[in-house]
Amino acid sequence: MKKNSKDYADMQKDEVKHLTQQGDAHYKLRRLEEALSLYDQALSLGPTYAPAHSGKGYVRLRQEHYDEALSFYDQALSLDPTYAPAYKGKGDVFLNRKRFDEALSCYDQALCSNAHYALAYCGKSYTLVKLKRFDEALTAIDQALSLDPHNAFFYGNKGNVLCDLKRFNEALLAYDQAHTLDPHDVFIHYCKGDVLKELKRFNEALTAYGQALSLDPHNAFFYGNKGHVLKELKRYDEALAAYDQALSLDPHDAHTYNNKGDILRKLKHYDEALAAYDQTISLDPDYPLYALASHYKKSILNRVKVQGKAQKMPDRLLIGKESRFSVQKRPKRLE
Repeated sequence: MKKNSKDYADMQKDEVKHLTQQGDAHYKLRRLEEALSLYDQALSLGPTYAPAHSGKGYVRLRQEHYDEALSFYDQALSLDPTYAPAYKGKGDVFLNRKRFDEALSCYDQALCSNAHYALAYCGKSYTLVKLKRFDEALTAIDQALSLDPHNAFFYGNKGNVLCDLKRFNEALLAYDQAHTLDPHDVFIHYCKGDVLKELKRFNEALTAYGQALSLDPHNAFFYGNKGHVLKELKRYDEALAAYDQALSLDPHDAHTYNNKGDILRKLKHYDEALAAYDQTISLDPDYPLYALASHYKKSILNRVKVQGKAQKMPDRLLIGKESRFSVQKRPKRLE
């Protein structure tokens, strides 16, 4: 009888583990409700199984229910204080909440529990970037790659850190490695375009943005930076078309309106340029985009001798000859 009881308990443990693994598989496929159901089934059979609690935390994290996610991670750790994925999950929550010091502490706790946890090194690297500790961030992502040298995502993150360090040629090598491992990662093509643009290899940058757009044709960021490269190549009509495409996808992007105004001003299409700068000012009334657009608007009105329409601008607004915001920021990549 005792043997049968032990066998039943072992079978139940195996079923709890199996259900949790199924939940993990659905989570990776972004089938979040299915994953949550499987974790709940596991916990109904084994309420003290830490990985199932942690799994529920990851589902809630991806759904941006951060308080619930933290409670599930804390429950997992109360059952198993050495369970590294729960510490890593807590780090992800704090990272998303911009509580960077707490995030860093959680990633370090995960690594104390499991020194070979590559994803914790990756999270640590990203957090160190947010803290502008770029050299340490590079060390952390290199540690992740030493543990998982075939991870395209890690190479992409390494490229981003190298960009922050202005080491663009090395960043390009990292992105190329990422592309070799995963040629369908749209963000790698986009980031390659950014680096090639920084290196003034504009035709190659244009090719990279084109590849990104072939994979994600509805991304306003990609069209915006494609427009900037076309502007650098003095292909102004094509640049305008790219900016218009970006604005059709994101009509509230003040940066793109400002860039469009710059092109129209160069082409001496002053009425259209004024309209673009007016859009910039209405969407971003705060300095500095307001300053740039207001400055160019005033210069156009002066040029066409419509002095009565020119608003009096404080001297601090008359800055620069070109917009410093032609280059858009990298889109946020959540993972």
